[in-house]
Amino acid sequence: MKRLVILLSLLIVVSLVITACAPGLAPTPAAAGEIKLTILHTNDTHGHLDAFRIAEFPDPVGGVARRATLVAQIRQETPNVLLVDGGDVHQGILMADTFKGEPDIQFMNTLGYDVMGLGNHDLDWGWATLQARQSAARFPIVNANLVISDTGKPALTPYVIKEVAGLKIAFTSLAGPDFRTLVKPENISGLRFADPIATAQALVPELRQQADLVVVLGHEMVNDDQALAAAVPGIDVIIGGHEHIRLNEAVRVGDTVLVEAWQFGAFVGRLDLTVRGGQVVAANYRLIPVANSIAPDPAIAAEVQLLVVQLKEQKPERFAVLGEALVDITDTNVRRQEAAIGNFATDVMRAAAQADVALSTSSSFLNSIFKGPITVNDLTEAMPYQNSLVTVRLTGAQVQQVLTVSAQNIGKGNFCQVSGVRFTIAGDQVTDIQVGGAPLDAARLYLVATTNYQGGIAAGYKDIFAAGQGYTDTGQDVGQLIVDYIQSHQQVGARVEGRITVQ
Repeated sequence: MKRLVILLSLLIVVSLVITACAPGLAPTPAAAGEIKLTILHTNDTHGHLDAFRIAEFPDPVGGVARRATLVAQIRQETPNVLLVDGGDVHQGILMADTFKGEPDIQFMNTLGYDVMGLGNHDLDWGWATLQARQSAARFPIVNANLVISDTGKPALTPYVIKEVAGLKIAFTSLAGPDFRTLVKPENISGLRFADPIATAQALVPELRQQADLVVVLGHEMVNDDQALAAAVPGIDVIIGGHEHIRLNEAVRVGDTVLVEAWQFGAFVGRLDLTVRGGQVVAANYRLIPVANSIAPDPAIAAEVQLLVVQLKEQKPERFAVLGEALVDITDTNVRRQEAAIGNFATDVMRAAAQADVALSTSSSFLNSIFKGPITVNDLTEAMPYQNSLVTVRLTGAQVQQVLTVSAQNIGKGNFCQVSGVRFTIAGDQVTDIQVGGAPLDAARLYLVATTNYQGGIAAGYKDIFAAGQGYTDTGQDVGQLIVDYIQSHQQVGARVEGRITVQ
């Protein structure tokens, strides 16, 4: 598989990206029946109500108070605006985990969201909690393929039709094929996930009879979004989520426009559509940074700060200082290349397991650890997911297979961060592999450490690890191993040092 960055570039070349017209249509002045529609969107906010730091910007970004100001400005300047979210609101950092997404929904009410799709982490607190959030929301949480096991009927509202300036827009949401392994069965007792493409093939023709446009809030991998667009005619827009991909430009797959706004509300995606005769004839897309220069809504900012104070009072242990970062341990391009935070974590894993090689999918890392005191909260925001340490003996040939899967996933969450190994990625293949400074021996057995997610769940990897020898889940929590390491060393750091060369 070609690297995602190359795939997207090729798609963009043949796509309608900045301004384009349907075949046979030339740009013309606004005519009767022509409607301008703006869709603002977020995805994978994961409880980030307050501003936060990311490696790309020197000042804090995001925060629901600044997002409110930005959305209000756009609504004042532009008619026909809809605001939507692609899911994963309820879990991810201390704010969301403590309040289980309740304030997130209330702030979304305040901002006037029109519809939200279902994310896998929105089910982390169970079905009853999600139902409570839906009851509190002044907008529908839609999904078409989470169904009641006995009847096959949708468990949530399958779609909603919004009417703007006489234009009818149908919004639905589809859970990706990996939800079956990501969502705990006990959290959806009596429910199951139907195939998203089959669901869409049945639903979209029905939506086209009722609406002028069909928009899917697709909480699934980008490849799955692309497969959906290719397999199901009639989808005008897919607003992506789940993989935390940052699409700076819209991508057209056939007649479908695909967009995604990265994560945490650091950006708001803005898709401006021109619709004539029920068809999208032009599209403009950009990501708008929710930057420090945007004045926060004062009332919302005050409410968020009250929540921050409550967190510190209720969870003082999360703000305990573990040690000090001597440098910024960054997650820059963690899904495309070697990143300092990946080196840091996999080094700890390899040492704890006394392994030859350690690997972790880049989906494990969602932010940097910045220079200065490191609190428990800083660490959990950078690496929020609970994973146990797994060991297995793989032949050198199997190690190469694992690294090849990683090379085929550049730009995605399944791209690997590594320790104990160096290699070069050329296209979708790996070369010049060295383990412990020596060339890889295809016949030799190597002790490999990874997470229980990569070893037992992640597509492309689990079968390779299952074929290894002595697969062992140690039960040791990877996050706790890193806590222990920071506490024992007090001063820590990591840097990019040439483990992965991408040609």
